[in-house]
Amino acid sequence: TSAINQCLNAGFHHLAVIDSQSEYDRMIAYFVEIHGPSPNIPEFWIGCFWFDFGNGYQAYWTTDTQKYPLTWANWDSNEPSSIGKETCTCVNQFKFRTSTCSKSYGILCEKHDTCPNLTNGSLFTVSLSNGQELGSIAEYTCLPGYHTNGELTRSCQMNGSVLSWSGMEVECAL
Repeated sequence: TSAINQCLNAGFHHLAVIDSQSEYDRMIAYFVEIHGPSPNIPEFWIGCFWFDFGNGYQAYWTTDTQKYPLTWANWDSNEPSSIGKETCTCVNQFKFRTSTCSKSYGILCEKHDTCPNLTNGSLFTVSLSNGQELGSIAEYTCLPGYHTNGELTRSCQMNGSVLSWSGMEVECAL
């Protein structure tokens, strides 16, 4: 759809996926941070679409790499409605609504969440279990003859609305 292309053209990966209470809270925190308390936000598209795979319509979150069934949503009253005719999902006053995909709304896009890049230091190397993705473990190794009094592992975790590495960067000493 054109909303997806707008996200891609702006350097994002896909329309926002708000598939849990924590993601929903993160969305609200984002808007409050930008627009202040009680923000009045116009309707915008999110990455939930309705597909008919032969056994009736089902809602799926759609990203640039996957589709998976909707299992959590904050539907407005009397929603979802007109399934089949309305196959896209928008957010209006922080409630999910089905809508025809041809309507012009704003967009909420997202990039893949990643922790900041970690690099080798002058006295240590760092290896990552799953790159900079959420849940990845960074394992530090001091050069031979050096040791640390701190933790040798850190994990990529959610802090508020951003991903960051737990703990402090390793310091190796003789």
